[in-house]
Amino acid sequence: MIRINRIWLATEPMDMRAGPDTCLARVVSVFSEAKPHQAYVFLNGSSGITVGKNEHILR
Repeated sequence: MIRINRIWLATEPMDMRAGPDTCLARVVSVFSEAKPHQAYVFLNGSSGITVGKNEHILR
């Protein structure tokens, strides 16, 4: 089971075609760091939702 202790919602849209390195860079630029067991939620331009748990975007 994936453990998520906190969910962060970004208020700016993100290109959903971005790869894992771009997603991680965006998490760090928006939230200052990527913390373990936390999920980061971004909206695309048409309000679709994408969730990235940091263990999955980190190598």
